[in-house]
Amino acid sequence: TASPSFGAVMQDVCDKSPFSVHTRCLTNNIWRSSASEWWLDMETTNVETVEKTVGPYESVVVAVHDTKLAAKTIQNALESERPDGELRSNFETPLRELIIKLHALKRYPLYSLMVAHDNNLADKASIGFDSCAVNASSVLQWIRYCQSHNSQLNLWTAVSTVGFAQKMIAEGDNKELVKDTMFEEFSRYLTNMQLDISDPVFVGTQRWGQGLTLEPLGLEEQCLTFEPWGLSICGDYIGKAANAEAALLSGMQTADRILAWVHQPQNK
Repeated sequence: TASPSFGAVMQDVCDKSPFSVHTRCLTNNIWRSSASEWWLDMETTNVETVEKTVGPYESVVVAVHDTKLAAKTIQNALESERPDGELRSNFETPLRELIIKLHALKRYPLYSLMVAHDNNLADKASIGFDSCAVNASSVLQWIRYCQSHNSQLNLWTAVSTVGFAQKMIAEGDNKELVKDTMFEEFSRYLTNMQLDISDPVFVGTQRWGQGLTLEPLGLEEQCLTFEPWGLSICGDYIGKAANAEAALLSGMQTADRILAWVHQPQNK
């Protein structure tokens, strides 16, 4: 099967989740109460905007592109803690320095192009790659290929350059022009590799306003975790490299640490 967008995939995951899921919402603030409970201030993104606060939660994972929200969450947790609290009494200065660095990080926009087609390309091995960098292109920087679960569709994702995204946004963010330009460059690149991608069954684009950090924090760790607060922050902007692999490793490290919190022996 093919999905029209990443959002559609996530909607399906949420529908099948046993947890309480809030869809089509924008989280504006994440704060910790004096009772050590986490709360989220949200607004719906439907036709009519409705503000709401949800919680309480014992712990929070901030996995978003918006580094300013991550900074604000750490600041809220720091200010909610008593002056003699574990983190505030021992690490207030480095934490405030971290907050400043997160606020200063600059993220750049990107577009992604999704293409699905049912042409017969023999098998995955005949293509010769899962993903590749695109050299000497002002439009695309990266292409990824995979097959659908039933192997009936060939699925491609192409990511734009920062320069192309900035240019298109400055010129009015014409979605059809973005799609046509990216698909034309994508087609040209694959044609040069003697791959036929004619007659796609789906072509779509997605704009990522906070798509890429060119200069991440450069920390040795891949994620930020604060066990006394029940707070973890993951993203491609934390380690030494800002790319898809960094984002994946950050999420995996976060999951491992949370599992360690949950399964640690309780003091008697």
